[in-house]
Amino acid sequence: MANPLPASPLSHLVLLALTALDGVFPMIPSEVAALAAGVLAHTGTLSLPLVICATALGVFAGDHLAYGLSRSVLGPRLIGRSRHVSRAVAAASRRLDRHAGPLIVTSRFLPGGRIAMNAASGMTRLPLAQFSPASAVAALAWSTYIAGLGYLGGAVFVEHPLLGLAAGLGVSFAVGAGFELVRRRAGRRRVEQRRHPALAAAVAALAVMAVPAAAVAKPADADRRELQEQLNAIVSAGAVGALARLRDERGEWQGVSGVAERGTTRRVSAESRFRAGSITKTFTATVTLQLAGEGRLRVDDAVESWLPGVVPNGQRITVRHLLNHTGGLYDYLRTLPLPPSPWFLDNRWRTWSSAELSARALANPPTFEPPGSSFAYSNTGYLLLGQIIEKASGRSYRQEVERRIIQPLRLRGTSMPGSSPSIPGPHPHGYVPIDRDGVRDLVDYTLMNPTVMGAGGEIISTTADLNRFFAALLGGELLPSNLLREMKTPGLEGGRYGLGLAWWHDTTCGIRLYGHDGDALAYQSWSFSTEDGHRQVTVALTPNFAGDPEDAVGALLDRAFCD
Repeated sequence: MANPLPASPLSHLVLLALTALDGVFPMIPSEVAALAAGVLAHTGTLSLPLVICATALGVFAGDHLAYGLSRSVLGPRLIGRSRHVSRAVAAASRRLDRHAGPLIVTSRFLPGGRIAMNAASGMTRLPLAQFSPASAVAALAWSTYIAGLGYLGGAVFVEHPLLGLAAGLGVSFAVGAGFELVRRRAGRRRVEQRRHPALAAAVAALAVMAVPAAAVAKPADADRRELQEQLNAIVSAGAVGALARLRDERGEWQGVSGVAERGTTRRVSAESRFRAGSITKTFTATVTLQLAGEGRLRVDDAVESWLPGVVPNGQRITVRHLLNHTGGLYDYLRTLPLPPSPWFLDNRWRTWSSAELSARALANPPTFEPPGSSFAYSNTGYLLLGQIIEKASGRSYRQEVERRIIQPLRLRGTSMPGSSPSIPGPHPHGYVPIDRDGVRDLVDYTLMNPTVMGAGGEIISTTADLNRFFAALLGGELLPSNLLREMKTPGLEGGRYGLGLAWWHDTTCGIRLYGHDGDALAYQSWSFSTEDGHRQVTVALTPNFAGDPEDAVGALLDRAFCD
């Protein structure tokens, strides 16, 4: 066997060049490129094409076929022409996710793993702000693994091709499993830190002590006191009670203000659950885009192709129009009595179907034409998206949100209540204003049938869970980069709403915040994050309708993100 050392500098260059293909074409396994480079380094030529082809087939089938075809940039375009093929491949990918997840070497090993892989091969396409210590570890481990596999695997292939194939796949799977175990362990550690705030506080305190005093603009506790003052100002502006949670580089802060129930002194719990209203739309949109990534539907499918005869002019209105509110559909909420009308309470316990509510809206003319020419926020579009999710997946949108988001992210305080009127766990009471005989009164509306809000507003959650959800979404855990990029693209030029994701850039420091707000009548909420996920804030309140607390909420967000 030839001495590989003289060829090693060239092999390393070839190795990096070939490995970079994995960042450009997700369906090309970088292990195959590494092994090819290794053989080239040892023999001076690719004289074993059959061996390389066998390796490619083995790694491609075992590591990339079902997962890569359904998740990659190229896959949906290649197989999406046939819905039957799309569904078959998507089913295979789900099985692979469930049963062989640790073996998928090229899916994000650690937070920022895909970024690290691209960095190791010189293909970094994301800001340096995305990097973290975990990313650095992943980059080092990935580059070492690729170099070792190419160098040693190439030597083995020259003498024993079949042994080399087995060894290459074995090492590939072992490394993937190891990274997966580390990732899960890190996830459990983060959960434990959240469960033991004293420990987290101690870690944060040590981190602060390590920073030179000159670098600290003002004491951390003073900053947190100002946030508490801002939260108190929200209650003074028009709320019965309020709670907020901030996550930044110094850890987590949570605050409460006001009371959980009128006429009592019971404090709001920091772990309270609340109806998050239209924040549900981001969950529904995420599931819709996941189905698009699997080839089960296309974002530019006509609504008519999924719901024949349901939507007038449905052949011109697309799934994208529903997601970004540019379809011109009349909002069904405008067909129902709303507070302060006393007739509003007549529907309190009624179970509504999505088809029934959307039919009320679609009996009205569109708010504008043609579709895509303007923006008008419409809850009707998300009712229709719920129906499309059911058609595309074979499950209700509630089941899909739970299966795809709530369970994998371990959002313990988040639920899709369906027709259940109660809010499980600790929660503040919510109220609505009702006029009776010329007198306005606040009616406790905590218990109600949430089917009236459906796929656009029924979710119950907590401040911690919403922060976790948006961190995962913006961090690339829930969607591939191309679909996340589309989610952050406004429906109209200069707009502030993408595919189920809104942004807030009225901060004094000019930072754009991504997230959503929610209005469930008796509960109002806001959950926003910086694009890099380093700072997040979720605020929830129960309004008393004596004033408008939105400006005070804006002031708190500004303080949290710009101070």
